[in-house]
Amino acid sequence: MHILLNGQFAGQRATGSGQYFENLCAALRRAAPDCRVEAARPPQRLGARLDKLWWEQVGWPLTVLQRDPDVCHVPYFSGPLLGRIDVVTIHDLIGFAIPEYSADPRWRAYLQLVARAVKRARLVIADSQAAADDIVHYLQIRREQVRVIHLGVHPAPKISRAETDVHLADLGIRRPYCIYLGSGDVRKNIAIAIMALAQIDAADRPQLVVAGSVPNAGTDLLPDHAALAGALGVDDWVVFTGPVSEARKHALYAGARMLLAPSRYEGFGLEPLEAMAHGVPVIAAACSATPEVTGGAALLLPPDDPGQWAEAIRVLGSDPIARAELIDAGAARAAELSWLHTAQQTLSVYRELA
Repeated sequence: MHILLNGQFAGQRATGSGQYFENLCAALRRAAPDCRVEAARPPQRLGARLDKLWWEQVGWPLTVLQRDPDVCHVPYFSGPLLGRIDVVTIHDLIGFAIPEYSADPRWRAYLQLVARAVKRARLVIADSQAAADDIVHYLQIRREQVRVIHLGVHPAPKISRAETDVHLADLGIRRPYCIYLGSGDVRKNIAIAIMALAQIDAADRPQLVVAGSVPNAGTDLLPDHAALAGALGVDDWVVFTGPVSEARKHALYAGARMLLAPSRYEGFGLEPLEAMAHGVPVIAAACSATPEVTGGAALLLPPDDPGQWAEAIRVLGSDPIARAELIDAGAARAAELSWLHTAQQTLSVYRELA
């Protein structure tokens, strides 16, 4: 079977779509060595936005026509209005579920164009049942067209305490600390973690390490979390690392007391599983896809009650039995989800069409 994937996000591992593309391609080649797995990358000629639109609506369908694969797969929310469209993966529908994310009329027009296009897909893959429900609700795609395939997580690399300490010292992080990893937009709900921190007595308070691209812009979509920490008197307890390398990310996981995942909306969310693979207990928001993804292995809390988050942080910091139970449950959950399994299920979707 000849499989052709749209390589728009090839090499962009800092993005969720880029991670999905790279991990899926590698796992497909392991799962089906007898298949020809090929990725078509867009040319760079018009500038980022025009390049992307031209590729999706002209370059990609022409490439599919020329190469004539058994199955073509767009592994992110996109598709051509004309031409062949077999499989599309939709990771989330933030722009539909949270209208503030599509306030820009140009972005809103693009989303409507893509929504029309993906309705033409023969099958749609969703990362979670929660994402599948959104696809049916917002895009009016028939449920029988949608296949739910969870993402995978890699086994955690072995990192020594000494190696971890080098990264912590470089960033000014002291143990114990909680980690948040991700972007800084408002749906990620970092504010609840900072407010919870402020409710913990200084003697029991861990640091909060906010790792990832968190610009603190002070806009509706990009709140100024640094200003909030200052206003609550915990600015000395919050470390904003900025974007981190893969090696540093794993070191930060390895040294963390717990992961905080307070996001209000996720199509999937890999960070809780990555933390679980490192033996780090997880406190997460009980909403969107997170309960499904964590599979009973995280402590789930309302996304808007800092008092409950503060108490959970205190308990996990002081109760070794509660901590050990979450660590064991998390390790088991992470072991259930692999990229090889994701690839095998994706191949089953391809075989429905080939």
